[in-house]
Amino acid sequence: MLEGSTDNRPVTVKNISMKQGTFIFILACLVAVSTARADVLASFSLSGSLRTSNDTDANSTASSIDDGPGFTSSIDTGRGNAAPSLSVVSTQTDGTSQAAAVTANDYFTLTLTPSSGFALNLSSFTFDYANYSSDSTFPSTTFFVRSSVDGFAANTAAGVNASAASAGAFANSSISLTGASFQNLTSAIEFRIYISDSTTNANRGALIDNVTLNGLVVAVPEPTTAAMLASATLWIACFRRRRTSPA
Repeated sequence: MLEGSTDNRPVTVKNISMKQGTFIFILACLVAVSTARADVLASFSLSGSLRTSNDTDANSTASSIDDGPGFTSSIDTGRGNAAPSLSVVSTQTDGTSQAAAVTANDYFTLTLTPSSGFALNLSSFTFDYANYSSDSTFPSTTFFVRSSVDGFAANTAAGVNASAASAGAFANSSISLTGASFQNLTSAIEFRIYISDSTTNANRGALIDNVTLNGLVVAVPEPTTAAMLASATLWIACFRRRRTSPA
């Protein structure tokens, strides 16, 4: 008999191990039920010249990728990584700096909304970017991303630049969203890709392609489920402490 029994029934290691195993099993099942994995939450390859997301995640909804009020873009069927891509001509982008681009509302926008009873745990935001030219002289173009979690007040990461020397070659930007402000989101989140450039020449412009938002869609536990998870976790922790304590 182990010490610590509160009645006359023998408490054996075998019995406690079975109880521990039961609680662990229940805990694992609850965690599995409460989490639905979906690595790609929104993906815009623009195939078929469509601005809609390719993803069909059942527990979240992605908007189309649209223009902000500062410019009007078009589908470029001849350029992309691979074509098509979204194109905006330099006469449409008014800002020659990041601050000016924000003031001019020069951005692409997309919104991700979790279904009722679910939350978003985001991991990364990626997109391909390039400049373009129809007269062999390329602009220097900067791309930077902001989100609604802070009211679009700050960049989610440092901006990236398609320099004149890149001559239309695509590069990729991958932005980490593992910070606490991008976890457990139960309402919609909007992302904006802002663009600034060095010219207003109608023969030059900016391109984006393969915009992807990655993360998990997690079921928000009901209060009773959350209580069961907490109780099971506490029971296991107490039992382990008891087993490791000196006699």
